[in-house]
Amino acid sequence: MLQLARGGPILKVELLPELQQQPTSAKKAVAAPTSCTHEGNSPDNLFCIYCGKPLSVQLTIRHYQVLRTLGQGGMGTTYLAWDSVGITTGRPQLLVLKQMNADMAKIAKAQELFQREADTLGLLSHPGIPKYYDFFVEDKKKYLAMELIHGQDLEKFVYRKGPVTLNQAIEWMIQTCDILDYLHSQNPPLIHRDIKPANLMVRNFDNRIVVLDFGAVKEIGTAPGTRIGAEGYCAPEQERGQPLTQSDLYAIGPTLIFLLTGENPFKFYRQQGRNFRFDVAKVPTITPMLKEVIDKVTEPLPRDRYQTSKELAAALAACS
Repeated sequence: MLQLARGGPILKVELLPELQQQPTSAKKAVAAPTSCTHEGNSPDNLFCIYCGKPLSVQLTIRHYQVLRTLGQGGMGTTYLAWDSVGITTGRPQLLVLKQMNADMAKIAKAQELFQREADTLGLLSHPGIPKYYDFFVEDKKKYLAMELIHGQDLEKFVYRKGPVTLNQAIEWMIQTCDILDYLHSQNPPLIHRDIKPANLMVRNFDNRIVVLDFGAVKEIGTAPGTRIGAEGYCAPEQERGQPLTQSDLYAIGPTLIFLLTGENPFKFYRQQGRNFRFDVAKVPTITPMLKEVIDKVTEPLPRDRYQTSKELAAALAACS
């Protein structure tokens, strides 16, 4: 184990199996201690810098060791977990373990949404979508194991650092369009239904967007369902339980408003004629060209908006 400076990153170096089979004269190895007191570790460390094992395990669920609670919501609890065995991925690693709340397990719709997220992630493969690892039931509780994304969602990012630059906002929304294009290109097309800053994470190592929370995903052509969507980001037809692929595109408009103002987009939602529209004409960080894009993508009728993610991405690229 190597720690780069006090409080710095910790690197764990392991010999590959083929090297371990070589004679002792062909390699140098230091035997790990049989027991470790974990003394000398920083309070923020997840793993011991000497033996490499987790310093504190809150609970163990199957072969997953829960190290920390990441968040708690109405649907369930999200944990940071260590897969020490590597059964699901072939190697030990950190991942996210989502547990469905016991009270929500009694609600059929909640069970459907939790199961839907697992089923959807299991079928998808895109760098902008967390990888699916496992789904299981333990002690009558449902769990979903998925890829840990190191980053911060755009809502927290803006609340912490303030509004972003025009080019950065456009770049992130073009990346979001690429992920939506992948979803909408499935057979049948998939609608995310909950695109908003809190569900768009910017990954640390490459500054690229990852779309989170697939519990609300819906297939095109299925019967009208429950109204799902955040206020200010939800398209009119989605409010009526009739989402389309253009409903996901609609959410790009208010997301841009939030990124460039740091304000809830609902603040700019005003009645214009018979409809309510986003009025951003006086926002200095939104150029006239981008205003036209926001106006078009948030048209009340889906047929008046951009029809595909690629079409919207091209319009955004012209604004940068």
